[in-house]
Amino acid sequence: MRALIRSTNKEVRITGLSGVGKTRIVQALFDETVGTDALDRTVAIYVDTGSEPVPSATAMLDKLIAEGRRAIMILDNCPSELHASLASKVSAAGREVSLITIEYDIRDDKPQTTEVIHIETDSPEVAEQLLLRRFPAIGQNNARRIAEFADGNARVALAIAERGEEGESLALLSDAQLFNRLFEQRNQPDGDLREQAEILSLVYSFSVSSPDAVTDELEILGVLLGYSKIQLFKAVTKLMERHVVQKRAHWRAILPHAIANRLAASALNSIPVAQLRATFEAPDCERLLMSFSHRLGLLHDHPVAKEVVEAWLQPEGMLGE
Repeated sequence: MRALIRSTNKEVRITGLSGVGKTRIVQALFDETVGTDALDRTVAIYVDTGSEPVPSATAMLDKLIAEGRRAIMILDNCPSELHASLASKVSAAGREVSLITIEYDIRDDKPQTTEVIHIETDSPEVAEQLLLRRFPAIGQNNARRIAEFADGNARVALAIAERGEEGESLALLSDAQLFNRLFEQRNQPDGDLREQAEILSLVYSFSVSSPDAVTDELEILGVLLGYSKIQLFKAVTKLMERHVVQKRAHWRAILPHAIANRLAASALNSIPVAQLRATFEAPDCERLLMSFSHRLGLLHDHPVAKEVVEAWLQPEGMLGE
């Protein structure tokens, strides 16, 4: 990665699911104690664009280019639109400023760059070792059980471990119990919030407000189980407080997938297939339909997902031709 960043005349975009360690990997690129030939940290400029920095990333880049300063700009939580805008400026300016953007894009489009590094979890063993370092008293059996449940996702594993009681044997908990621990996060069980989260998880991402949208996505999703737009909006706010919803402009998504897929699977078991299809296949719902199909792709073993896709593939179905 260091060699690529040094040699390429293109921008670099680092993608991957929430919790896989994208930001930490970029930090390591500038760490002299990690590997050899570290990048020059004295020219690094890091900003989390989700924190609405002042000056803006665009203004900072314009200033660096105007001054002809050597810099490596690292933009965390960078939306694809901002990446595309800054990338065109960097390409036109030459090689003085390098651009690295980090994002798990909660929309369904693809990064607009030719140098893409995608980060995935390797195995539960890495998350297990992280837990043992962060929580030495947790014990190896507990750490292994949590890491396996989290499928190696460090953020999920840490969230569960942080909510464990001293001396508690998490290794004895079922997947359902561990999931409840992760979702409820020391709050009292809330059946409505759980059901609302299940509805929202049926799609890969959803919009809470967009002046240009033909349809109101929260309203459409709410109809599935009789919730109003306001009820779902309140649910999104609560879920953001629990750090299981990510926000990008007006876009929202239940993340990480260890949570979203389990919630979505429960929703598929609770809503008739005919109602699911009527909702997502309705006119003017093309974006939600694509987002729903993306979720089904992550649940390809679920019987309802199979039934929906098989219907789409019939000669008279949406994909039959």
